[in-house]
Amino acid sequence: MKRIILGLVAMGLLAGGAAARSPEKQVSLSLNFGITYDNESEVPLNLTVDARAGFRLSERTQLSPEVMYAFSGDDRVISPGVILNYVARRMFFGGGLVAQFRYDYGSDYIDAAAKFNIGFAWRQVILTAYYTGRFYTDQETDLFGYHQIGVTFGWRF
Repeated sequence: MKRIILGLVAMGLLAGGAAARSPEKQVSLSLNFGITYDNESEVPLNLTVDARAGFRLSERTQLSPEVMYAFSGDDRVISPGVILNYVARRMFFGGGLVAQFRYDYGSDYIDAAAKFNIGFAWRQVILTAYYTGRFYTDQETDLFGYHQIGVTFGWRF
């Protein structure tokens, strides 16, 4: 798990270095609020707050490091990650990896997950729908059996 976290941090630093190297590339920051359905939580609907940076790698691709915090009741999930998006005018979609640090009812654990998103950005407003599926299987579930589905609404700076 330490390798995954170090890999995510390294990808974010490389993206920041690439963006800083080319001044014509656009960098955006956003703060988002939303709601997510988490089939693993005791209370399945969670409120979310997340911060994202968008580093344009080319005219149509964007690397987006992010940190999301989801909470309801005693459940807490902190999810740092990196998403590679394809951008077409105001629409974007993509996928990446997140690490989920879960704190719920006295148990703490970390899992890697795939995250897929699609969204719409207009002026300063950004709307995103996403699916996050954990890389975890057991006797009762298949791969991606534990997942989050959500929507966020935010403001770009």
